[in-house]
Amino acid sequence: MSTHTSLAIAALLGFYATLSGATDLNRGQALYEIRCIECHDVSVHGRQNQAAKNYDEIRKWVIRWNNTLGGLWDTEDIEDVSAYLNTRYYQYPCTGLQC
Repeated sequence: MSTHTSLAIAALLGFYATLSGATDLNRGQALYEIRCIECHDVSVHGRQNQAAKNYDEIRKWVIRWNNTLGGLWDTEDIEDVSAYLNTRYYQYPCTGLQC
């Protein structure tokens, strides 16, 4: 196999790995609406004194409430909900692999 072919294959594998690691905003929204919307309406995320000051803090709050409510979500669920909340309400920069 030539060097160019190897590089092309490596680039494609990296591209697909990135796609598979990406969050699913629609899934995050659905999970949030099923489990959280009863107590959290738009006013929670739109208030002046937001508890989350950056993307990592959004994720920490999602983890905290997931654990408080019985820990039903796995890592992928938490990442999808965190990304949905950030995209919908906060727009903080996100530099992690799941962003």
